[in-house]
Amino acid sequence: MSFSTCHGARFTITAAVLSLACAEGAVAQKVPTIPQYTVEALVGSGVYTDRLGEVWYNRPNRADLLRLALSVRLGSAGRVRAVALGDMNEDGAGDQVLVCGLAPNRTCYQHFPTPTGLGLGLGLRAAATSRLGVGVSAGALVRNGSSPARVPFVGAEAAVRVTRYLSVVGNVRHFAWRQSGVGRLSYRPVGFGLRLHPSLKSSN
Repeated sequence: MSFSTCHGARFTITAAVLSLACAEGAVAQKVPTIPQYTVEALVGSGVYTDRLGEVWYNRPNRADLLRLALSVRLGSAGRVRAVALGDMNEDGAGDQVLVCGLAPNRTCYQHFPTPTGLGLGLGLRAAATSRLGVGVSAGALVRNGSSPARVPFVGAEAAVRVTRYLSVVGNVRHFAWRQSGVGRLSYRPVGFGLRLHPSLKSSN
């Protein structure tokens, strides 16, 4: 075998190895990852307990939702990661009783004590595809001057990326707590909104 033939064979093998390495790198770069942090705003509404004993709450039994939220990824980049959650929740004051509407038991309908305030929790998010993310969460709402002071919740979410920095998100939460002097209440708001995040780079 001549020197030129041997040299050409080595060049061909080297080029093949480099091409394979580049192809593997390209495949690895396609693996989606959870953003390092997100900021989002959601609006929506949810159903609540309409009656407890002789206490009747406003009809229809729905309360508006406004939520501003921040999440921070715990740990390095990856497809499935834990996140820390913090948000502010308001109800829009759409359920306030201004006049005495008569309930079936001839008492006044009452204002439902919608959970509002600072929410803190932990979640688990997964990048199902490069554009679709899903997650679950659990935590509690901290209320000022209300009893109980903490209202626990569990939640689920889905987010669809529409640009490098923006996703459309949907979220449902379930609150259940024992209200002082009344009994056990529940509230299940569903919200939709926008989520801002850093450019979603893929993990290697």
